[in-house]
Amino acid sequence: NEDGIIVKPNNAVELYYDNSKKLATTSTGIDVTGNVVASGALTIGDPSLITGGAPADQGVLSVYGSGKNALIIQTTSNSSSRGIAFRNSGDAYVGYISMENRGNSDADMVFGVDDANESNVGNVQERLRITKEGNIGIGTANPDTLLNLFGTGNTTIKVHNNSATAGTYSRLQLITGGPGS
Repeated sequence: NEDGIIVKPNNAVELYYDNSKKLATTSTGIDVTGNVVASGALTIGDPSLITGGAPADQGVLSVYGSGKNALIIQTTSNSSSRGIAFRNSGDAYVGYISMENRGNSDADMVFGVDDANESNVGNVQERLRITKEGNIGIGTANPDTLLNLFGTGNTTIKVHNNSATAGTYSRLQLITGGPGS
């Protein structure tokens, strides 16, 4: 005897597959057991609350909320990293944004970008890191100063002003001392 749909006295609905509950309506929403596959766009939150209304092009996944926790990506272990990976249409990894574990529940934010040939996101080259201390590293995974640039060969910092207006200039200011120095 296999039930596919059960309607409860409070009008809650349960859907089963092979005698295993896969979807249930609850007083607060729905519970799903297993993978969710959507062939169309998935919207989380209420886009009608956006000032001026939701944009016409909402993308395949749209998350509406407010605050720093509108979308949460959480690891199952503090010793693991977590992030978002980007692949091209050929399934090659081309980039990622992740929070990389440093131990003791500490993490750095890392950005990786690579060519279109990587079959493993772990092989995508790290390009920029922001440590929990606020140090920024470009070309290094261990920035030990506020801004640490590391390269091989000639390393250049370029400040470019494309203005044709007379009297405009570009500059890189190196200041020692406190504010106003």
